[in-house]
Amino acid sequence: MEQRQANKVDNKENNLLNVENMEKKQKAPSKAERKAAKKAAEKQAKEAKKEKAKAAKRAKKQAKQDKVRAIEQKKSEVRAAKKAARAAKGPTVWNKIGSAVATAAAAPIYLHDRIQDASDKFFIGCGYSLATEYHDMRVRYKGSGAKMVSGLFALIIMVCGVLLTMQHYTVYEYAYNGRVLGYVKSEDSVVGLLDVAGDHMSSNNNGARIKFIAGNNVTFRKVSAAEKDLDDADTVMNKLTYMTDIEVSAYGVYQDGKLLTVVETRGTADSLVKETLAHYKKPAKGMKLEQIKFAKKVEVKQLDVMLTSVQSKKQASEQLLNGGNINMSHIIKEGESINSVVKKYDVNVKDMSGKNSEQSVNNLKPGDLVNMEKKVSPLEVKTVETGKMSETIPYETEKQETKDLYKGESLVAQEGVDGRQIISGTITKVNGKEVNRNIKHKEVVVQPIKKIVKVGINDKPKTASSGSYAVPIKNNYVINSNGKFGSRWGRMHEGLDFSCPTGTPIYAADGGTITKAGTFGGYGNCVIIKHDNGQETLYGHCSKINVSVGDKVYKGQVVANVGNTGRSTGSHLHFEVHVGGKAVDPWSYIF
Repeated sequence: MEQRQANKVDNKENNLLNVENMEKKQKAPSKAERKAAKKAAEKQAKEAKKEKAKAAKRAKKQAKQDKVRAIEQKKSEVRAAKKAARAAKGPTVWNKIGSAVATAAAAPIYLHDRIQDASDKFFIGCGYSLATEYHDMRVRYKGSGAKMVSGLFALIIMVCGVLLTMQHYTVYEYAYNGRVLGYVKSEDSVVGLLDVAGDHMSSNNNGARIKFIAGNNVTFRKVSAAEKDLDDADTVMNKLTYMTDIEVSAYGVYQDGKLLTVVETRGTADSLVKETLAHYKKPAKGMKLEQIKFAKKVEVKQLDVMLTSVQSKKQASEQLLNGGNINMSHIIKEGESINSVVKKYDVNVKDMSGKNSEQSVNNLKPGDLVNMEKKVSPLEVKTVETGKMSETIPYETEKQETKDLYKGESLVAQEGVDGRQIISGTITKVNGKEVNRNIKHKEVVVQPIKKIVKVGINDKPKTASSGSYAVPIKNNYVINSNGKFGSRWGRMHEGLDFSCPTGTPIYAADGGTITKAGTFGGYGNCVIIKHDNGQETLYGHCSKINVSVGDKVYKGQVVANVGNTGRSTGSHLHFEVHVGGKAVDPWSYIF
């Protein structure tokens, strides 16, 4: 009985546990749901972190700008308050005395500052002067203590006035790489603006990083304020941000250790390198690109250069593809040597010039401007192509001697024609130009045809007239009835027409001097030769003229080529003979 009761209790407890487990199972999320929820939470946390970082960055930048503005605003308010107080109070006797003493002492104080620290030297001098004056007063006013005390008090007042005046009239000279820009009341007036000016210049110059560093490229020097105009915050910003000879952090593209170009940012440099490589990715028709790489090691390095030395992306791209000349500038710094500048820019001393053309680069001093012109090669890209392609077989030229021409004359007897062949194998190129080939198979599809050129071997005759005229055209000419001398179509035809193809050589009928070589009315391109006997021969409608006015020509010399210029209806030579200034029948004078 008791056992049954116990079993019942156990069964009841087990049932309760099963119900609880089922409820938990129903309530608990699945594995996928947990994973999705975790992923969503991580994404949300990541985005929140990004937004927080961005907000912090914006806040930091804004705080920086607000700080600069607050500093300048506070200084401006203090200056205005002091000025108003002085104006309300009016000038005192001591102000007048101090101003007079300052004016008189301005020049020697300025000179004194250039030699050594003004303040220390001044106090030493004052100590000595006070001791001397005190000794003299003891002698002068011996026995009169009241007078001595009064004199000492006046001396102390005078010295304090001089010290205060000097303090009031001392300012700071600020300079960039040794070049003086202006004067400010305190160093903080410039230092507080350096980061803002650098960011402004960087954003306006395509990202080229510009840094103004106090004590490095921006320096200060304590000077006298005599006749010095002080710069306010706006003037300082303008002077810093409108410089062209400013130094920037840019990036150079190097191949095999040689500088090829300089651009604003690393991103621009990397992009140009990739674009140059991609320029040569297209193989010849029928070929497959097996390999493309730079022929030599390519690096992108940061370097500090003048802003004027930075190239635009277009200029840099042209230099990397085709090479050329790049111009750079550099200002000599303290402790720099010509050798260090040569090494930095990878130039030769002969490529450098100082500010003055007569100045030797070996005598350059800190602050001098050096201009450099550097010749650069293109970025070398090597490609390997394999496959089958068609290519031209250039024709050969053969020269044949002939007695039909004079020495120095030539005639194309047969035009050359290129052939064509199909090749298969491997071709290696650098910047698209073939440097090596490994041909496995070659098939000539079209044989090339030689170009044959006839060259003369006969000595040229003298240019003196022989007294007889030769036919100006050799062989292959036709003279029909319409082309003869005499009346034609109602008017006089004053010569002979030799019908022949355009380009046929025209020979001088006899030796003489060229008096006309150019266009001449209806004759078109025309040549006229005056002979020793006073007669003239005319050659009209030429396609090409080979002589000039004043030339001496010999009998049989090529003076022009047959054409169809001027008033002409077809390719031919119009030939005339003039005797006593009148046209005569050429046939009567041709032998």
